[in-house]
Amino acid sequence: MPRTLIVYAKDGRDWVRESQIASFRDDADVLYQALCADALMLALALNGTQAVWASRAPRAYAQPDVAVIALNGSDWNAVGEAFAQSAHPAVLIGIDTPHLPLNRLRDAFTRLEDGADLVIGPAEDGSPYLIGIKAALPGFFDAMPHDHNHSMRALQQRVGEAGLRLTRLPGWYRINGYDDLHRLNEDLRVMPHDVAVHTRAFLNAGLDQAQVVGG
Repeated sequence: MPRTLIVYAKDGRDWVRESQIASFRDDADVLYQALCADALMLALALNGTQAVWASRAPRAYAQPDVAVIALNGSDWNAVGEAFAQSAHPAVLIGIDTPHLPLNRLRDAFTRLEDGADLVIGPAEDGSPYLIGIKAALPGFFDAMPHDHNHSMRALQQRVGEAGLRLTRLPGWYRINGYDDLHRLNEDLRVMPHDVAVHTRAFLNAGLDQAQVVGG
């Protein structure tokens, strides 16, 4: 059965603004590019799976072994678009979990292949860090709330209304701000050196110079 791993990437400026990160030594785009590169490396490391890059500017990060999906919408509408244009089962992650264990992705596909209709990895901020679907779900992600505190609740409500079988993965944390980068910097000290290599290099270059909105 073909499997698809989708990396959904927001526009760099949108990601910086929404993650509450104002600037990183005046080169926030360097961090964005590092996260994108690590997300692609993670996707390509999963054997037997088609890696897909989905964004409103897909050609900027296209690679020979990576399929591309050009998105028109944003947020949950973009998630729905990406799933609709992919083979199934499909798992979607963002660029903000460069440290996500590869086994977590394998587990997501295993659960879908074992009968789950939808698999969710809940992030600590209340949003999902991973979503997987067994088959196409037209309209399922339309008009979802953008607020992280309500998105998981809305997803679970829709699952119940649709009579779908849902399974959860263990929790994880996303890179939303400076505190998360400090936490990642510490965690990477005990992780294998091939984890988040580009983000690791960015952090090693001088995390203390980063700034945060309101901080």
